[in-house]
Formats: sequence, C-alpha cells, structure tokens
Amino acid sequence: MKISFEKWLEEHQIPDDAVNLFIESVKCYRIGAYRSSFIMSYIAFQNILRYRILETSFKPNGINDWSTICSKLRDEDEWDKQVAECVKRQRPNTIFCISPSIVSQYENFRCIRNMCAHGKSGDIEYYHIECLWGFIQTYYSRFVVNGSNQGILQMIKDHYDTTITPVGQDLSPIITNIELGIREDEMIDLFESIYQMSKANSTWVNSFSAKWACADLWNKLVNESSIVIQEHIIQFLIQKHTDEIDDFITAYPQTSDLFMTNPQFVRKLWKEIIFKEWSKSKKGTWIILGKVINNNLVPESELDDFHKCLYKFIGKSFDTESVEILKKTDYFTRLKKDLFSEEVYDYPTYITANNNINHIIRYFNIFGLEQDTVCIVNNIIRMMDYGSFIDKIKIFLNTDDNWKQFRKLIKLANKEDYTKKLEEQE
Repeated sequence: MKISFEKWLEEHQIPDDAVNLFIESVKCYRIGAYRSSFIMSYIAFQNILRYRILETSFKPNGINDWSTICSKLRDEDEWDKQVAECVKRQRPNTIFCISPSIVSQYENFRCIRNMCAHGKSGDIEYYHIECLWGFIQTYYSRFVVNGSNQGILQMIKDHYDTTITPVGQDLSPIITNIELGIREDEMIDLFESIYQMSKANSTWVNSFSAKWACADLWNKLVNESSIVIQEHIIQFLIQKHTDEIDDFITAYPQTSDLFMTNPQFVRKLWKEIIFKEWSKSKKGTWIILGKVINNNLVPESELDDFHKCLYKFIGKSFDTESVEILKKTDYFTRLKKDLFSEEVYDYPTYITANNNINHIIRYFNIFGLEQDTVCIVNNIIRMMDYGSFIDKIKIFLNTDDNWKQFRKLIKLANKEDYTKKLEEQE
C-alpha cells in the first residue's frame, strides 16, 4: 500500500534524480532505517532546489555574484553547502521568495540531517521523516527563485511568441512566478511593464477589453491569482492610470469595490477623476457613479457642485440604463430646465428646437406629458413651420393618447392650442 508521500510524488513533476532519491528514502522508511531515509529525502530536496536555481531563465534581483553561485552549484563538492547558503540569504539579496519562518524550519531539518550523517547522538524516528516530508509537500511550490521583472517579462514574451510557445498554453507558470518570485514592492512596476507591452501591441482597442493584447493574461491575473496580486493591480491603476480605471472596471466589474476602500481616493474619484478623465459611455463609469450616488458618498454641503459637474459631464444625452441612478440626483431637474424654458428658445428658435427634439421626446417617454413642458412645446410649434422639430413632434403626437393628453394640458393651462398647425400640414 502506498503511503501519502508516494502519492504526492506521482502527482507532481519532480526531476528524475530527486524522484529516485525519494523512492530510496521511502524504502528505507519502510524497513525502519530512519537515518538513511531522512538523509535521502533531504538530499532529494536539495537537488530540487539546486535544479530550480540552475534552470531559472533569469538572474534574481539584487544578486551580483550569480555566476559564482551557479558555478558552486555545479561543483560536486560545493553544491549542497551552496544550496543552504542560497536558502538562508536575506532581503534584499534573497534567491528564494520565502519567509524567515520557512528558512528557520529548513535550518532545523539541516541540523537533523547532520545528526544522521555524522552519527551524532539523538534518536531519529519515523516522525522526523514524516515531518520532513510534510515540510516538502507544504512548501514545495514556495521555493521559487526570486524573479526579476525582466525575467517575468521575457516569460510573457516567449508565451505569446508562437515560434516558441504553441497557442493556448497554460499561463499558470507565469502567474506562479509572479506570485512567488516577485517581491511586493516590485509588483506595480511589473504590472506597468505588462500594461505597456499590452498597449504597444493593441491598436484602436479599449484597454483591458477582450481584444486587447495579453487579455488572457490580465484575466488570469485578475480572476485567478492571489489577493496580493489583485490588490497590487488596483494600486498600480490608482498610482499610474486613473484615466483607464473605467476601462478596467468595464472589463472586470467585480473589482469595483476594491477601488472604493480608500476614502481619499473615492473623494478624488467624484471630485476630479470621473468628470475629467473617464468616458460617460463606459459601463465602468456608471458602476462607480452608481456606488457614489447610491451610498451617499458626496457630503451634502458639496452635492450642488457634484450635481453641476455630473450634468455637465453627461449633457443632455443620457444612457437609458442610467435613468434610475440619475433620478436619485437633480440631473433631470437640470435637464428639464435646459429643454423646457422659454428663454432657451429665444431667436433663432428653430436651431435650438431642432437640436433638442430628440432629447425632448426621450424626456416625454420617461416622465410623460406635464403641463409646463407641454406649454413650452406648444409655443415652439407656434413659432415654427418646418424642420426636424416639427417632423418628429408630429410623429410623437401621432397617437390618440398623446394627442388627447397634450391638448388636455394646453386647455387646462388656458393656452391657445397650436397643434392644429400640425394637422393642417398633413
């Protein structure tokens, strides 16, 4: 019957030399030769670490003696000691991205290995080997060589180079190298480089959209990576590309709440960024505006200024899907004043009326016919004989309900009904 560690070996891609040593370790474990078993597993793990360092395609950040390290790792008399030195290196000159607590555990197992190898006093039991195996299983994926940004970028370039990598290959190795091989203080610069790479290879395409270069990589980073990576992507955008956060949220609406956690940034959003840098046609813009408005994030003392900016930003053309959000502001009050005020239609009336007719009909479709708005339209009809305003208002009124309601409101206001002109033009 296989023990759990043997099953783990079968499930992971481990260099053949190390696998053979692990198999020998298991055999020794079964017959109670625990010292030999411990030594074999320890050497196997050392081989894995040596393999990872020598096979990396890039030099870790901050390592000036890289060629010397690699040379010692190839020396049969030096390699084991050199691996241990590589594990123990501390920031900023780390080779493996592991915490001090992992290094401490590694050092304890090295001490036990020395006890086994040099015949020092102390019992070595089955649980020593099982603890070592548990450590290897737990931290196997954590012992990744500290990647440089250039190394990761080269991996990405190679991935998208079809002469090197077949189309459709899994991006997980790149994500793993970012998660485990890039220090947090380097992530924002890395994402900026990936962004610039994507931008340079995309023409007339919205950033972060499905057709953007490296879109599948961004999807993987946003949707399938660690919370640390996701938070640093948010910070990268906040620090470097506030003008494209609307594109990003359009592509990844589930990230919108992550941008709302910092009150200072939220204030900057509604005070400046949205109205100066974003597009009213982007879904991401409306997601954030909805959160600002629905959650009453604008202080009451500043609401008037916010509403002025909002109206100027949207203008008379609003998205139908945004109606319910805009009803919670004074947008439609401002729009009504712009569309249905007598002073708006001073000479030359026909220009303004023709420009406004589509907005007027949209307003009617949402709010229905009201006495004050109907009176303004009736007066415009009085002053005009032809043009797009006349053509479109005739079409709008060309239903029994609209005609009846329109004329009823004119009569209630004691105004002369000029819609007769429209009938005469039929």
